[in-house]
Amino acid sequence: MPDLLWMIGLALANEQAMLPVGISYGFIEGFYRRQWKPIVWFLLLLVTSVVMGEVLKSIFKVPLIFDHKRYGFPSGHTQFATVFYGWIYSQLSLAAPRYLRIIYAALTMSILAYAVTAIVHYGYHTWFDIAGGFVSGGIILFLGTRLTLYKPKTL
Repeated sequence: MPDLLWMIGLALANEQAMLPVGISYGFIEGFYRRQWKPIVWFLLLLVTSVVMGEVLKSIFKVPLIFDHKRYGFPSGHTQFATVFYGWIYSQLSLAAPRYLRIIYAALTMSILAYAVTAIVHYGYHTWFDIAGGFVSGGIILFLGTRLTLYKPKTL
């Protein structure tokens, strides 16, 4: 049972597992709010995160722990998860009252902590790689949320 819990945590940071969830979330939000611009930005940010992760890995060339032919800094899983969950948090908290923003922030940070701990638990990355993924993902998220200038209509 504990191994299953770690696998769930790993799936929460996996691009292949979370991209369909992100697309589904985008369609639900798009139909609900009748606005597609933020969804297009969300998907562009996710693609940008994956591409920038590969670019940064080719620049730094720090090998993975278990496979010295591939690069591991910054952690692409952490970077993707930071952008993915951070964007959802930013969109949910735009029109939310303060107490809900605090709950959303705590939930987002808990999911990220769980996911990156699973990545380290399985030995895919070190904490140094994880920190690099947080920083690069945070920069991408910050720039992406500032560039969109999207504010949802209040209901």
